[in-house]
Amino acid sequence: MTASDDQFVRVLHAGTELHRIHGLRPGSAAFFDSSPHGRFNLTDTPGQGTCYLALDALGAYVETLGRVLTRSTSDLARRRHSVLAIDRILHLFDLTRSEARSAYRHENLDLTATIGAGDDYGTPQRLAALTYRDDYDGILYRARHDPGHRHDSIALFGPAGPNETDTVFATCNTAEIGTGIVAAATKTFGIVVLPDHPE
Repeated sequence: MTASDDQFVRVLHAGTELHRIHGLRPGSAAFFDSSPHGRFNLTDTPGQGTCYLALDALGAYVETLGRVLTRSTSDLARRRHSVLAIDRILHLFDLTRSEARSAYRHENLDLTATIGAGDDYGTPQRLAALTYRDDYDGILYRARHDPGHRHDSIALFGPAGPNETDTVFATCNTAEIGTGIVAAATKTFGIVVLPDHPE
């Protein structure tokens, strides 16, 4: 199985804009994590990491901030929203397709919805290693914190560390998280932003 397998691939064309909510640290707009703490991190592939993005701004917001339903204004102030345009075609292993369940049966992997939503990171990281081996650019999966399964997330593979425009991104535009995104997250998911408690 390779990334040319039409049955399992989702193609994103050059110029497609992806979204990421991230901290204010330098290079965090497109940081490719290689630690054991990311769901689809390439923990056993030296020099390679994973950057987590979404196809839309609300999807990026809920996947990053949806773990709890109440956020503080200072929490949001420490974060930014980046829009990154890819500079080439990407071939993603599409976990949102029913056919993907048995894609890696020969590797003793049963790809249920828990791969993208469960607390066990061992199996997702094994899947990441297998799809990287098979020349996929990353994995497309449902946002964990969206119970309606309407927002897709992307685990994109690339050289570990900060790689904003030297690997796959043609442009990177970063700004404060817009009030429209915050309002949409409140309306859709019930994620509220409250003032910090006075000291």
